[in-house]
Amino acid sequence: MIRAGRVVMGPIFGGLCVASLLAGCESRPIPTVLVPDAAGARLAVERAMEFWKEGRPTGVVEATRPRIQVVDSSRKPGQTVASYRMLAESASPRERTFSLKVSLHHPDEEAVVRFLVMGADPILIFRQEDYDLMMHWEHKMDPDGDDAPSPPPVRP
Repeated sequence: MIRAGRVVMGPIFGGLCVASLLAGCESRPIPTVLVPDAAGARLAVERAMEFWKEGRPTGVVEATRPRIQVVDSSRKPGQTVASYRMLAESASPRERTFSLKVSLHHPDEEAVVRFLVMGADPILIFRQEDYDLMMHWEHKMDPDGDDAPSPPPVRP
């Protein structure tokens, strides 16, 4: 449409915007590279457990290819793994999950823990509780509480 020597660009521009939005709305499967294969995920968890046996902290597991990053805020300082046994493994389009029975030292205890494994490089290993907190935008609360003074009571 032409008005006074100008092309009205509104309908053309609007049509191009709608077409570009629709082109970006197609459903795409999650790339499988985001979920390590069963053998690679199991090896990553085993390496993480060996590092824990050695008393190393969570974080990057050194000298591995692909890199491995462990997130586990439930570990107690100085606590190490005496032994572990894989109980179960499952997979979804987003992660592989491993349930392990661990025997711990300092303090001594036994626990069943669940780890979610995802990613390519780095491979990320989350303890289930940490992953759940992250997905809900929460964090582990300090058991000692807050050192900030309490506000004074309101008096009627």
